[in-house]
Amino acid sequence: PNELAKIFSLVLFNILFYISLIDIKSLIISSLALKIGFLAGFTMFLLNINYLEFNSTIRLFFDLLFSSTCSFLIIFFVNQIGESLTGENLVGIGDAKLASMCALWIGGRGVFSSLLLAFFAAGTFSFCRLFTKKVKRFEPIPFAPFISGGVWCIWITGSNWWWIKLQDLFGYLMV
Repeated sequence: PNELAKIFSLVLFNILFYISLIDIKSLIISSLALKIGFLAGFTMFLLNINYLEFNSTIRLFFDLLFSSTCSFLIIFFVNQIGESLTGENLVGIGDAKLASMCALWIGGRGVFSSLLLAFFAAGTFSFCRLFTKKVKRFEPIPFAPFISGGVWCIWITGSNWWWIKLQDLFGYLMV
């Protein structure tokens, strides 16, 4: 239902905005906000069950569970690999939990698309800051705003829109 989608859009936006603000100020992601996000995402899933067939519901449940777990593990392992290569903590556990929570909202394809957007945006931001000497190498930056921005972009447009735009871009570059 359209009204329900509007309400959950507001809930998701507020959770992402709050988490981003706290991360910008303190480089910490609020556990309470994450718990609220997990609860609201799961509630949205439960309310949507009425509109799905049984097989679709089971498939969606396992997709969300698998996506949530995988997105957490991807961020966790990116940090482990980065830490072993650089000796620095590159991505925090809170960011991994945030990605996991977001998977409940936008599913597997959506969360992986949003993480690609987040890593690309954060990398571009970091490169620009390094280039202009506004930050030192390996100085921590908040990653939650980039994850949140990626998730919100996927929530609004869907993940397919971004894949089509990337294919168009790379198609133009190949010609």
